Amino acid sequence: MPSCAAYCCNNSYKKGFVLLRFPTDPILKEKWRIAVGRDNNWKVTSNHRLCEVKHFFLEIFNYKAKY
Repeated sequence: MPSCAAYCCNNSYKKGFVLLRFPTDPILKEKWRIAVGRDNNWKVTSNHRLCEVKHFFLEIFNYKAKY
């Protein structure tokens, strides 16, 4: 069961949180990676998710609402 990729966050689908995939756009994906507090060596994979809790600025998170 996937859980949130943000540093020190253990929210998961099993706990009732909505989990979103990272964007496929490379620039936006990098902004999300920085926002979740991971170091520069951490790479986003298709398995990583981010929970609905506000881990960063709302305008970045609202990207999904455009599509």
